[in-house]
Amino acid sequence: TDAGGVVYHAGYLRFLERARTEWLRAHGIEQSALAREHGIVFAVTELSLRFRGPARLDDGLLATCVLEQRGGASLEFSQELVRPVDNARLVDARVRAA
Repeated sequence: TDAGGVVYHAGYLRFLERARTEWLRAHGIEQSALAREHGIVFAVTELSLRFRGPARLDDGLLATCVLEQRGGASLEFSQELVRPVDNARLVDARVRAA
């Protein structure tokens, strides 16, 4: 967070990344195994964020991840960051990884 206790805008990217990693893991895809065994790694090729409100120090956040489109070599996700205590939607994102 910054000195005022507000999450820095680039910090949201880490939350979204973790949600995608956990989504893949829940679907049986271990990224470290893909890299080690097949030389495959995911890279974000497109990213769009809409900031709706700030997250603050000590906020619990829920990061969602929904697969919207699967291409031959890419995945497109819609994601949200929500503060469950008041159900405030803080960030909307569209992410393409290839």
